[in-house]
Amino acid sequence: ELKESSLSPGHLPHHYQPQTPLVIVPGSDSSLPAKNLAIICEKLAVKSSDYLLLELPQTPTLAARTLYSEIRRLDALKPAFILLFKRDYMHGEQWEAIWNRIDRAATIKL
Repeated sequence: ELKESSLSPGHLPHHYQPQTPLVIVPGSDSSLPAKNLAIICEKLAVKSSDYLLLELPQTPTLAARTLYSEIRRLDALKPAFILLFKRDYMHGEQWEAIWNRIDRAATIKL
């Protein structure tokens, strides 16, 4: 017998994942150190270091509203991976639900 919660797509890990790997890196800088880039490419087994940056608004309400559309937009461009910096302002109660979804969508977290 299937439970009702198991029927909800939101409970499945792949529900939030784009086809393109999503990588989360801590930091407030918008540039990726070469060392981290090499680690990511090795873990993903990709030869290309062409990535696109996922930028979210600082306001949690706006970030929540644009998260999936922005991930889908970047995914459609077919980069080697999508990169999201976990910035200092992305903390607090309102960000918890957003990070819940981002964590499910992530392929790698450094």
